Amino acid sequence: MTRKEAIQIRDKCTENGGPLAKRASAAITWLLKFCPEPQASGLHPYHKRIVLLFQKRLNKDRRDDAEVRAFKKIQDHITEEDFAALERFYRAPKPRDFDELLSPRRTKAIILIRNYQDELARAQKWCEENHERQKKTSQTLPEPEGWEEHAPGNLGKLSWHELCRPHQYPEIAKELHDKLNGLADTVHED
Repeated sequence: MTRKEAIQIRDKCTENGGPLAKRASAAITWLLKFCPEPQASGLHPYHKRIVLLFQKRLNKDRRDDAEVRAFKKIQDHITEEDFAALERFYRAPKPRDFDELLSPRRTKAIILIRNYQDELARAQKWCEENHERQKKTSQTLPEPEGWEEHAPGNLGKLSWHELCRPHQYPEIAKELHDKLNGLADTVHED
């Protein structure tokens, strides 16, 4: 029996209202205290985005334990502005000749995570020197919570950033954004 099934049985017993059903419900509630809560599957969104800097897609949600431990040490220090600079820095094309900032970029997610502060400093310095050109066509939608569950097929394994890219699935991203914001609006009205 799964935890979810046990909770459903407990709720049915509570609805019944008889003295035996109430005792059964209390017993199930007591037993559920000893069953561990299911772990949230997947990675932290920033961890996922770091991995996607080096890979086209996320093949599996489970990462190396050393990488996860290293990420947990830095996850509270990551801000969206800093991460945007880091993404821009890593998406820059490889220079033909040696470049003081671009050439020594890390090649694996674990190495970037372990040297996050140094890489961030280099990325910010590079971004100051190379101002971003304004793109007229790309429109970034804010990431709705829980969009992975509503994404069709295996698109939930991509990052929201990857999904919104013009050459990926911007129509699906817009549809998901509108659908989930519509759901959020109806929930708040109640």
